[in-house]
Order: sequence, then structure tokens, then C-alpha cells
Amino acid sequence: EAVSTIQMPSLISCKSKGTHHRKSTPQTPQQNVVAERKIALTQRCRSMLNAANLEPKFWEDAVATACYIQNNIYHHSIRLHTPFEMWYGHKPHFQDLKIFRCIAFACVPENKTNKLNARAQKSTFIGYGYAHNYKAYRCQDSNS
Repeated sequence: EAVSTIQMPSLISCKSKGTHHRKSTPQTPQQNVVAERKIALTQRCRSMLNAANLEPKFWEDAVATACYIQNNIYHHSIRLHTPFEMWYGHKPHFQDLKIFRCIAFACVPENKTNKLNARAQKSTFIGYGYAHNYKAYRCQDSNS
């Protein structure tokens, strides 16, 4: 029988900061909210990949998208607010939400085309990308 032990100094430190130590029953992640959140993300990722007929190699994009959505929807532990709202101080913009694996048209930079070529390339939406404070969508080239 495995029994977890906590050192007395850390237990005292937890109590002094108002944290209550509670053990959960082994093999029951339902009792651990953090573990449940991770399981929920994994389940959402699996569902998204299956619904979109995507290969498992896109798991990272699916998890990031599921996490993005989870942070932008209301949560029972934060009454009348979203995690996004608590972090940034304003409500999220829901018009930015897209359907995973929907058809998207990615802009082709002007220096990569000429007057008569297409200005957008048909692709597939696979997630949200925020690099260097620029808002962007992650797309997969439909031709590859």
C-alpha cells in the first residue's frame, strides 16, 4: 500500500498560508480538479481530432485550441467570468472563435505574388497562434 507522506515543515507552511491539505482516493482523478482539467483537455483533443479526421500528429494544435476555448468560456469556479476576463480585465471577443478544421483562406504576402496571382491560398484552420503579440490563426496548406 503506497502512502504519500508530507514533511511536517511544508504542512505547517501550508496551514500558515490558509491551504488545507486533503488527500484524494487513489485511482480517482475525479477528486482532483487539476487532474480533471487535464483529462478534459485530452478528451476534447481526441474528439476534435476524430471529428476532423486528422492524424494524431496534430494533437498539439488540437490541445492548444481546446485550451484556448476553455480559457474563453465561463467556468463554474469563477462566477460570471471567464479565465480570460480574470487575467486581462475585459471580456473575450467571441467573434474570433472558429470551427476546428474549417476552410480558411490564408493571405499570401505581396512580395510572394504578382499582379495576376491569387492573393489568398485555400487552407484548413487548425488553431490559434499568438506569436510576438500578433494575433494569427494556424492553418494547414490544403495542398500538402
